[in-house]
Amino acid sequence: MDENFTLSDKWIAGGLFGWSMLWVGIFAIGTVWNLVASWPESAWSAYWHIADIGVPILMSIVTAIWFTWGGVRDIRGLFARLKEQRIDHLYDGTVVGHQNRDESSLPNQRPQTATVMNQKYSSCGFTTFGGSPPSLPGCTKRESPGESLWSDPEG
Repeated sequence: MDENFTLSDKWIAGGLFGWSMLWVGIFAIGTVWNLVASWPESAWSAYWHIADIGVPILMSIVTAIWFTWGGVRDIRGLFARLKEQRIDHLYDGTVVGHQNRDESSLPNQRPQTATVMNQKYSSCGFTTFGGSPPSLPGCTKRESPGESLWSDPEG
């Protein structure tokens, strides 16, 4: 554990380690005890009934409640953040030069141009198989032999 663990992370990690060590201890004690004085079948039956039926059922109930509570909390947070989210209708997911295309039009940044699979892309738009990119503010259309390219007026 390091500084990246929150308090709840530390509790969970400690609990998982403690849980594992508990069962190692039960195994060790049960083995020694059974070697010294053999257990009757009824004792083994009771042990396996608790260890392999009762405990897993209890743990599955606890886990279901825990995950349901966390999931409901997280989905409420997601929808609250989505209500506050500003929608950019020009964003299409294009990445140019390891940067989202819409981010390259931020102030003090020049648009970038890249060639991907023989298609030229810029932060203002792109040419695709004869299609026309959208008209964006500050972008001009340049004609090259056999293709059109939208780019920064200075580029």
